[in-house]
Amino acid sequence: MKWLLFIVCILASASLFAAPKINKEKCTITLDNGKTFPLYGKVEIVESLEDISVKIVNSLADVEVEKVTSLPSKCGQWEFVTSLPDIRIKFVSSLADIEVKFVNSLPGIP
Repeated sequence: MKWLLFIVCILASASLFAAPKINKEKCTITLDNGKTFPLYGKVEIVESLEDISVKIVNSLADVEVEKVTSLPSKCGQWEFVTSLPDIRIKFVSSLADIEVKFVNSLPGIP
């Protein structure tokens, strides 16, 4: 009985820390709360009330991002704006929802 209780506790705690799901075909991220956000489009950097938290990395990124100045329509293309964003992000150094690498070409989900 103790082993069964132990296993149930382990499974329950693992579901609390489930990673966000990235949909490569739709170029979206779905968070644990069920909300889905695009990984392309107009992006606003905020300090609070973010849609997703982002960590910048140099390798093994979830998404390779290209900064563009207009028409961010392809997966991984981000146009940074200060109003009317498609998604609001907060840069963090740990416990990020997603890790990104900035590239000059060929953006997307590796």
